[in-house]
Amino acid sequence: MRISSAKAFPHPVLRLGSDDYADAEFQMIAEPVRAESSTALRLSIEFIMNDPGLSRLIEQRRAAYSVLVRCPATHFRRGFRTESENLTATFPAGALFRETEITAYLVALEAMSLPHNPSWHADFQDGREYLVDAGAVLALDGPEVIPVDHADDLPIGSIFTTNVDPHLRSGEWRVQLDGDQVVVMLRADDHSRLEAERARTRSTADEEYLISAVFLPALVHVLHMADRAPDEYSSCRWFGNVNARLSELDRDELGTDGANRVLDAQRIFDAPFRRLITLREA
Repeated sequence: MRISSAKAFPHPVLRLGSDDYADAEFQMIAEPVRAESSTALRLSIEFIMNDPGLSRLIEQRRAAYSVLVRCPATHFRRGFRTESENLTATFPAGALFRETEITAYLVALEAMSLPHNPSWHADFQDGREYLVDAGAVLALDGPEVIPVDHADDLPIGSIFTTNVDPHLRSGEWRVQLDGDQVVVMLRADDHSRLEAERARTRSTADEEYLISAVFLPALVHVLHMADRAPDEYSSCRWFGNVNARLSELDRDELGTDGANRVLDAQRIFDAPFRRLITLREA
């Protein structure tokens, strides 16, 4: 079951976008650490709860924090529960891939009548009794979506993802730069072919052909666009990843006038075109 943040509950639930509680906050801070050259992942989560009534239920062991990790690409789904404000979970290679959802809950550990809470909205202050079953959601945050790829899927840590744009002509592509990842948009048939090639060539010598044909020109475009409007994209996760890689290579940071971005893209991808020729000659 996947619980939507817009779901109507028969009892007060602390969540973003709802006024069931006044001046209260429940938040999850998730920090994923990816293993190099693998999709293995360690996930550290901190829970922030500042409502005294709900915090008291945790102290009394009548409620606990719960996290649901869900990955549509691998059909992975697992829940974790803790009464601590911190949780660490590890996932082996292959369990998670591409977009992975993390949703945090505070859940009841027993059937109970919810103790009256002065933070409740006035609509809940009429003396009614709110009975909840064990497992009922008392607070909700998320889902937060994180990308999980092989660290060497692209040498820059897989800043790219792909999606479909039905308005493009066959063989054309464009990029979207306003998210955490750079999205390469393609027609549906081209998108299917590209994804099939990514799956076939991953961690093989043929991966160099894919990098040179698609992602090298896309990266050149991304670098030029970032140079033109660094303030517009600086809050995106890919921007920081690219700048970190440029710094490692002792190249000009994004936003620098006159930078040689064709050369920079080749350096970032570790000279894929030079290695492409070597592979063909072999």
